[in-house]
Amino acid sequence: MPFGKPLSQIPLPEDSVIVSVQRADAILIPRGSTRIYAGDTILVMAKDHVFHQVAEVLGLNID
Repeated sequence: MPFGKPLSQIPLPEDSVIVSVQRADAILIPRGSTRIYAGDTILVMAKDHVFHQVAEVLGLNID
C-alpha cells in the first residue's frame, strides 16, 4: 500500500476510483491531497477489467 502518498500520486488505472477512506471513527471523502495511512480502510470501485491492476497498485493480495 502506498502509505503516506497523496492520492493524486497513486497511479490508479482508468475506470477505478477510491470512494471513501475510513480512519478511526471518521469517514473521509477523498480528494487528491488525501493520504492513506496504516489502519485506514478504503472503499474502491473499479470495473472488472482493472480490478487486478488496482490491487497491484495498492499492494493488496487478492488471491
